[in-house]
Formats: sequence, structure tokens, C-alpha cells
Amino acid sequence: MALAAGPAPRVAGAPPLTMNARGVPVGDAQARGTEQGAGLALSGLGMALLQIMANVEGASSRAGVEPVHQMRVGFRRLRAANALARSQGLSGFTEGLEVEIRWVSKLLAVARDWDVIERETWPAACHDAADARRCAGVPARIAADATRRHRALDRALHGARFRHLALDLLWAVAQQRSECSALPAPRRIASVARATLGWRHAKLARAIRHAAQLAPEDRHRLRIDARKLRYLAELFAGHYPKRPVARYLRSLADLQTALGRQNDLRMSTRRLDRALRECEGAIRTRVAGILERHAAATASDLEKGLRRACARFERVSPFWA
Repeated sequence: MALAAGPAPRVAGAPPLTMNARGVPVGDAQARGTEQGAGLALSGLGMALLQIMANVEGASSRAGVEPVHQMRVGFRRLRAANALARSQGLSGFTEGLEVEIRWVSKLLAVARDWDVIERETWPAACHDAADARRCAGVPARIAADATRRHRALDRALHGARFRHLALDLLWAVAQQRSECSALPAPRRIASVARATLGWRHAKLARAIRHAAQLAPEDRHRLRIDARKLRYLAELFAGHYPKRPVARYLRSLADLQTALGRQNDLRMSTRRLDRALRECEGAIRTRVAGILERHAAATASDLEKGLRRACARFERVSPFWA
């Protein structure tokens, strides 16, 4: 389903989103402080759609783990840009469209989780030769589950439902574009950035002070807050000096990574337990024991990584302040 040409922007290397409300790229001097927030949202929506569509074939063909990851990030950027569009007076996505976005996002999430289990979590956890012998059939079971999830994703991405979703997204963005010209006089980007990012930054800064005491579910919510702030902040990146923007976005990416590693291990354990329910009890017990030992062995490093990421975020200054 080749709906777009050219490479998608990567997670850490996304180009600045400096386009005007008509989708025309503009120079920094022209863009800074003069573009309306709705136009910025439209630019973000267009870039996110490009990222999604450019990774469809790679994600469906299982050409490595990166296309699935990039497509997931594209949908996250899409939702961040849509949130900005709503805040600036545009109609935003309908509830039905949001349901369809959640549908494909879930398929991508499950496929990505099994990629992590197959390529990272299980090889790292079951490195002892004796454990490997006792769990000889588990890698094949993991590979079979990963393949099944990717086949389901492949069917979805080449099916009518996803084609309708793609067309509905294009129509929704076109409708938002037509609404943009009817909006009141634009506010300066600086005021839009403060209103959009300021309270989210303050909320995250308060929460990470207690990150060490948070339960896994609360840490997962903290990770979601960091992710939303990061993708919203990216929309404003081209309107501020590069160095402070890069430092701020890197601190959010590091926080996401630290929290994500802990969540990956938790989700891997949960998905493996469900996948092995049909196996004999001894196998499930061994697998649970291996993952439990792996979690205990890595807990200290993961906590240190989280503390470093939290400290780095606390030191960084918001680039829009």
C-alpha cells in the first residue's frame, strides 16, 4: 500500500516541522513567531501521515523491527498533532476515527512486544546453558507467536479497513486545513507553546520527583505523559534555537527509554505467561523463574538509569520559557 514516497522521519532525527498553514516549508526567520498554532498542527499531521504511510510495507513484511516502531511513532505523533489542532480551534478527529487509530495502534503494539520478547528479553534472560536445555521449546513457541502477530498485522495493513482509515485520515486533515483559514488572527507561537507545553512540563516535573516510589502501572502512565510532551514539543522545534531544543527533547527521550525498558520487561513477562498457558505447568514455572531472576538481576541497573534520566530532565530548561 504505497500511499507516500520518500523516507519517514525517524524518532530521534525528525526534521523541524517548519511549514506554514498551506503545508509550504518556510525558513526559520519567517516561521519563528509568525505561524499560527493551527498551521503548526497541520504541518505535524502531514509529517505524521507521511511517516505512517512510508512504513506500511516494511511493517507488514516484517523487514526488521524498525518499520513497526516507526509506524507506531507516526501514529503517536499524529495524535499529538491532532490534540494541538483541537486546542487551536480545529475540529479534530471524530470518535469513530479515534477508534480506528486505536485498533491499528494495538496491532502494532502487540507485534512490537513480541519482537522485543523474541530478539531482546528472552535471549537476555535465558543465557544459561542449563536453562536453555530445560526450555528448549520456548524459543520456537515465541517465534510462532511473533509470526502470528505479524501476520495479523500484515492482513490488517493490506485490508479494506486500513485503507478506509488512511482515506479518512486524509479527509480529516483536508477538512482541518479548510477550517484553518476561517480562524481568528493567530497568536504568536511563543504563547501557543507556553499554553500547550507549560502545564505538561510542570506535571511531569512534579511526578518524576516520586518516580522511585511509583508502582509499575503509575510508571507506565508517567512514560505516557513524557511521550505526549515529547511529541508535542517536537511540533515547536523549528521555531526555537536548535541547541536548547535538542537538549530538552533528548532528556525526554532518555526518560522514555528508561521507563520503557522497565515496561518492556513487565509486558514480556505478562505476554509470555499468557502464551504458555497451554504448555505443561513445569515449563511455565521454569519460564517464570527465568524471567523473575532476569528482572532481579537487571533491576538495579534499570533503577540507576531511571534516576539518571529523571535528574537530567530536572536540570534541563524548557526551550520555550
